[in-house]
Amino acid sequence: MLQKHVVWGILGFISSSLILLAVLLLSRYPRDTATRPQLLPGQSFWPEIPEYTRVFVDDKDWKDAGEVGDVLWNNLLPIGEGYVPIPFPRKYALPESAPFEGNPDKAEVYATASVHQLHCLATIREMIKSYDRSEVPAYASGHAYHCLNYLRQDVLCAADTTFEYGHPVWNVERNFIQYEFSGIGAVHQCRDWNTVKEFLAQLRLGC
Repeated sequence: MLQKHVVWGILGFISSSLILLAVLLLSRYPRDTATRPQLLPGQSFWPEIPEYTRVFVDDKDWKDAGEVGDVLWNNLLPIGEGYVPIPFPRKYALPESAPFEGNPDKAEVYATASVHQLHCLATIREMIKSYDRSEVPAYASGHAYHCLNYLRQDVLCAADTTFEYGHPVWNVERNFIQYEFSGIGAVHQCRDWNTVKEFLAQLRLGC
């Protein structure tokens, strides 16, 4: 039989090793979850979407209410307007949706949230244009209120915590008036929209 002190030595070594292993695993866990956030099952359908930093700018063309602005907004949406067939959607834990008739993979059609959000912004833009021109809007007010409520939830879901700094504002006499917090110049962490748009176009074209 092994001497008692030898047995205790072996047990002590094993215990120390287990404690060290646990500490190493715990120290790695927060870093891993921070760099690789847990995604909903449906997100595994997507390719990896690159991230980058973007400075928000005051782009007058996007505020244009004429043809220049119309072209930009019309070209913003992907081919198919974000509606895509997803084969075997239960595999991604997606709820039942509209069937994609004739598809051998039991695909169902789903909309894409970011495209829906852009559609809502475009809808509100059109209603503002109609108001400014004293025209009858193409959309009923109920649609606009739906969009406002939908976008409200999108903003709260994203919960962007970027700090936006104030710009000093002077009058024509160069006297300071106030600080303006317009968000222009702030640096945001963004996902690459072009990757999303191209992936949606490929899915739609492959229907």
